[in-house]
Amino acid sequence: MMDRNYKLIPADKQYKGAPLLDTTLNIDLDGTNRHLIEGDISVPLNLAERFNDERQNFSLYRIYGKLQPYIENVYSGRADQTVSNLIYNMYLTSSYLSANTTTTSVNFFGYPDFSEFDFVRNDVDESVNDETNWNLYVTIPTTCDELQPMSFTAEEGGDSMSFMAYEGIPYVIRNKRVDGRNLLEFTCPVPHGLNKSDYVILDIKEPTNYTFSNGISTYPIFSFGNGKRKSEKYVFNLYIPQVDVGNNTINDGALGVFKRQINKSDSFSISNYYVLVHEIITNVEDYQITSCGFAEGVFKRIEKFQPSSESPNNQDRIAVKQDYPTYIYTFTKDINVKKYLDNLKRPITTLYVSILLRNNLGYFNYPPNYGWEWNFPYSFSDSNTLSQVVKGNPNDLQPVTGLIYNIPGNDPTSPFKSGIPLVPGDKLRGAFTEYNNYELKERTISEIKHSFNFNSQIFSGSDGYMYKPHYPVKIRVYSDYIENGDPKKVANIPNYSTYFEIEKTWKWRDIYEIGFVEGTNGVDYPFLNAAHYPKRDINFFTSRTVRSTAFSSSDSISFSGANNTLENFVIDGCE
Repeated sequence: MMDRNYKLIPADKQYKGAPLLDTTLNIDLDGTNRHLIEGDISVPLNLAERFNDERQNFSLYRIYGKLQPYIENVYSGRADQTVSNLIYNMYLTSSYLSANTTTTSVNFFGYPDFSEFDFVRNDVDESVNDETNWNLYVTIPTTCDELQPMSFTAEEGGDSMSFMAYEGIPYVIRNKRVDGRNLLEFTCPVPHGLNKSDYVILDIKEPTNYTFSNGISTYPIFSFGNGKRKSEKYVFNLYIPQVDVGNNTINDGALGVFKRQINKSDSFSISNYYVLVHEIITNVEDYQITSCGFAEGVFKRIEKFQPSSESPNNQDRIAVKQDYPTYIYTFTKDINVKKYLDNLKRPITTLYVSILLRNNLGYFNYPPNYGWEWNFPYSFSDSNTLSQVVKGNPNDLQPVTGLIYNIPGNDPTSPFKSGIPLVPGDKLRGAFTEYNNYELKERTISEIKHSFNFNSQIFSGSDGYMYKPHYPVKIRVYSDYIENGDPKKVANIPNYSTYFEIEKTWKWRDIYEIGFVEGTNGVDYPFLNAAHYPKRDINFFTSRTVRSTAFSSSDSISFSGANNTLENFVIDGCE
């Protein structure tokens, strides 16, 4: 067996003159650095730095907010008890029996109950009460539709103009004389977005296509406005010399479209016009709506007690004509924005909460119609919208994967139709939009609107309603200034930058970090458990398509203060 006895020899005894050695290990507990070992990964230990690094790089989003419906339930009419159950929820205004009580058909007069418009019904199964009337989705604009057909009518009974989205912004022309000069006044139904140094490219279409005598159709801006309040945003004036010569004149009421150009010598500076196409990225099961506790609307609820003697089903009930509930909505699905690019092939900076009429009880005509702001003028009804049905492409009845559901029992002969839930990948039209390459900036010209009305076989005497379907949620923003550089000399030029041929350089706008706010430009929202939580409060307005409609004295009283609602409340610090 090997001898394992060891003898420890001090250093100074090993050989003559051997120095003493310090065999203790000195550990500095106050040290702030250490040597890096090859292959190790360094991680910041500073909590603030670590939080900000994760906040900027994590891409999961959950949207939530407050939903406040403002709905004009203003059209009274007649319902028949043999057609639907609408009569059992009506806000009756007169005796429910018809003059001839011997008939089997009994008519009921009044307003539909507010529950027909509400976001959460209390008269259907709880599992579907928040998706019976309306559905909510998260959408993103993924493509641009430049070939979207459009129409414009400037006045009731006047000429109607058809055009494509790429052709530009519509206008109506008026002749006027200022300081001895004949000017053309161009009035747009939406903000024109022009600056004093810009040029406009004109295309006059109605009542006949107009050809300028010298072939020139691009002109500088002469002035803005017509003397009326805020008209500068909607009216621009041009001086066109050849219009003064001979019979080559442009008549009042002529309709046309224009494009904006920044640099007359560079066609690259002409704005592009298109309609956004939104892609659905959530299912109908991916959101929840609950009542907001202790919240009340800003207007008084309009209701009345209807005894059994005046009720179609011989039961006492509280009928509600107008209400202003407040809800909290939450999307329960995480949205990974890194999976998508926007309509200009850039990183996603805006998500949308999109609301679509579901009509699961089939009381309204379905699917709804659509149009832009000029298709719903204040004082008259634009008949062009009647043929514009909400759909994703010309071959779809509506922008969904399947068919419209016929009620009851999916009977194809039934005149009552309901929507079915949208699914990820389905499309919805969005806003009419301008993009200018020189400015590298998108501008919303007009939001899209949906319109609908009651099925006349269920409820007569109803005119149309309209609502805005898309509500943007900013998750990142572009800087207010334009960067430029050469990829050979400048690092980290984004892949969405644009090359300018004349200047031989690349230009782009930086995307600000989350939490960085410069002036009023920037975003800041909570980041928790590896996900972002941007909040979007929605004031959802459902109003008459013709807002100038005259009401009877009883209607105007019942209407109360609902017609005084404002879409953009002024916060003046005195609340």
